[in-house]
Amino acid sequence: MGAREPLSLAVDAAEEYLTLAKSHFPEKDGIALFRECVHWKWDVKRARWGFSELLELGEWLERCIAEGTLSKSFLYSLIQMWHVSFSKFKGDLSELEHRRASEHAHIPHLYYKIARTVKSREEREEMLKRLKPLMPWIRIPVAYASLGLREER
Repeated sequence: MGAREPLSLAVDAAEEYLTLAKSHFPEKDGIALFRECVHWKWDVKRARWGFSELLELGEWLERCIAEGTLSKSFLYSLIQMWHVSFSKFKGDLSELEHRRASEHAHIPHLYYKIARTVKSREEREEMLKRLKPLMPWIRIPVAYASLGLREER
């Protein structure tokens, strides 16, 4: 939603996301944004990351770009990697949710991109530790970071 779009479009989008979250999480412990549904909190039993972990990753990515550790193009590479594993589900959030743990086609791309981008071994290990487990949900942190960077201009 842009600043020049009618408020009614924002209301329609909010209704759509509310319906999406309610249908995906009948127990009302989730949020829908950026075409994703996630739980509010980390769920150890189901290995589901919570919104706060994704938000922290987005803030970290934003800091890395601001400090010059990563480039903005790295963010877009993360989205492309996500597409390698998950675009085949074409918005079917139920199927996507079931497959997040089993789809790993993006992992070699992630290792390669980090090896080409980050110079020090310690930074590469830190980046892999943060990014690898959250790649199935990377659209939320990337959207957060890119929107934050847009607002800083």
